[in-house]
Amino acid sequence: MEFARTVFWNKDHGTVIPVDLLLGIESSSFSHGVCEICCRESLNTAFVPASNNIKRLAQLDISSGTVRQIVEAEGRTLVNLQRRGQVGPDFTSKDCTKDTVIVGSDGVMVPRVTEQQKQKRRQTEAQKREKENRQSTARAARPRQGSDGPYKEFKIVTFYDEDKSHQYVAGTSGDCEVAGRMMRRIGRQVALCQAQTKYSVSDGAPWILNQLHMQLPMLDDNVLVFITFVNTSPKPAMRYLARVLQRPSPGVPTCWMS
Repeated sequence: MEFARTVFWNKDHGTVIPVDLLLGIESSSFSHGVCEICCRESLNTAFVPASNNIKRLAQLDISSGTVRQIVEAEGRTLVNLQRRGQVGPDFTSKDCTKDTVIVGSDGVMVPRVTEQQKQKRRQTEAQKREKENRQSTARAARPRQGSDGPYKEFKIVTFYDEDKSHQYVAGTSGDCEVAGRMMRRIGRQVALCQAQTKYSVSDGAPWILNQLHMQLPMLDDNVLVFITFVNTSPKPAMRYLARVLQRPSPGVPTCWMS
């Protein structure tokens, strides 16, 4: 499909291309649909197989390097919007099934690109450029350093209802305090305090329970997925359970789920 693009320009307002506005590429060479395809394909696979999948399924010949640039740019845009409070859940507690909101949180290990991997990729790209007799398009600046380790813990916060017809998930690479502030901000956006039933479901990680108690004191109950706690820390889990059963205290889970 080809489009004829008429370019309008004047000294006061600059350049306007109506067709680009219609296609959603006024500020980028890629439409919102292409960016979404790249992001979705890169969720559970590396950029090279994601590029191959996009070429096979969507008939879009986009290199793995370009896919990486698109995904990283979309991620930076989302982070900036989150910091300005311009994105959030598209539902409130009134929209949730049975007027029930469930809060969850956990820590996950996310793979990072190490400095060794970056060096290897740069060498591979340099050899490819030399073979194709072309110049580098990278900016003349010091290259970004890779991660100091192959994995980094990210903290995830979720808000959803019983049948999961409404779900919102957010993550952060910050510490537990940052995750706690994110809990409070999302709780305010979904009007958690107005829900008829509201409780949390999580494992027994101390940082999760502490942040739930401090940031979301309006929760009716804290449901502890005890089997996860036992499998990861059996002895502390038994001591924890004995203490709770003997003398419950505020902020300690009042429900248990195995």
